[in-house]
Amino acid sequence: PQLEEAIEGLARAALLDQDLSAAVAVYDRGLKADEGHVPFLTGRGDVRMHEGMLAARRGEDPGPLNAAALADYDAALALDDERPRAWLARGVTRGNAADWDEGHGKDAEALYRAAVADLEKAVALDPAGGQAWLALAVVRSGWGNGTVARGADAQALYEAAAADFGRA
Repeated sequence: PQLEEAIEGLARAALLDQDLSAAVAVYDRGLKADEGHVPFLTGRGDVRMHEGMLAARRGEDPGPLNAAALADYDAALALDDERPRAWLARGVTRGNAADWDEGHGKDAEALYRAAVADLEKAVALDPAGGQAWLALAVVRSGWGNGTVARGADAQALYEAAAADFGRA
């Protein structure tokens, strides 16, 4: 418990300083000491997801950062697939990647489907978890927007998103 508290505290301090690379380095150190510690994997994945979101806002390709975050979430879920937070984070990251691809003319259908599957697993594990319902609604809305932009009908996606917003 002391190692986990120390690593989490150091990572939070780095995040407060907005030093994302330092936060990743802290989680890396924690994973060297405890290779299979799921909170360190998800924590590092969260930082990488955030880095990817910032890169996308700057107009930079977030692909490598999203891939690194997804690798962390995959590793965490391989160790413990009953953690709704890991499913939520992986679904959000996949949704972010799908939005980027969709906005850059790439086929994002598979990523949207995977994001929805992850988020549905998160809400199945924690039906009262408002964050997962909200993320599910946002992903379905984004998927709907891309569907409409391609000239297809997105009514079912928008209806599902509205229902998810109602549960959030």
